[in-house]
Amino acid sequence: MILNKFPTKQEIEREWMDLQQVEACSGGEYPHSRKLIRNWTDRGLVQIKNPNPGTNEKRLYSLKNAIELSVMRDMVSDGKTVRTARIIADKAIKYVYQLIKKRISLDELDIQGHILIYMGTLGTSGAKYFVVEPDKIVEWLTKPQSDMFHVTGSPPMNFHVYHIDYSILRCIQTYQEIKG
Repeated sequence: MILNKFPTKQEIEREWMDLQQVEACSGGEYPHSRKLIRNWTDRGLVQIKNPNPGTNEKRLYSLKNAIELSVMRDMVSDGKTVRTARIIADKAIKYVYQLIKKRISLDELDIQGHILIYMGTLGTSGAKYFVVEPDKIVEWLTKPQSDMFHVTGSPPMNFHVYHIDYSILRCIQTYQEIKG
């Protein structure tokens, strides 16, 4: 039974899931997913309390880690660099903490926020990343050269829109199924 309650901060941060469970929360099996999770953990892209447990001990992950991995995997699958995916995952986690403060239900999460990625014409070196609330999306999409982004003498900026809610919702629902 899936509850409609959004997890608390303590639930988001508690490390108790093993590799198989965090893989399920972050989107299920895909080619080399466990190897990818281990690699990103080894490289410090995903922070866990004990990245090097003793012999016959399992690494334990949190729901926060699963959300990060889910967003990163989605972004890398879409052709973004791991560095860019990590930045977007950080924004997604900040967004999750905002949702916790709002005490929303999972139904309210459906098609809530988006991440807009504004990139300079020469690549991602000058990229700006934003989480935009749904009531502001139309304004942002119709006026991408607003004062917030326009710098005199700078080239126009291109943007890409990513929906992060699906990744977050998928993780939370799977987490609740595992937790029982």
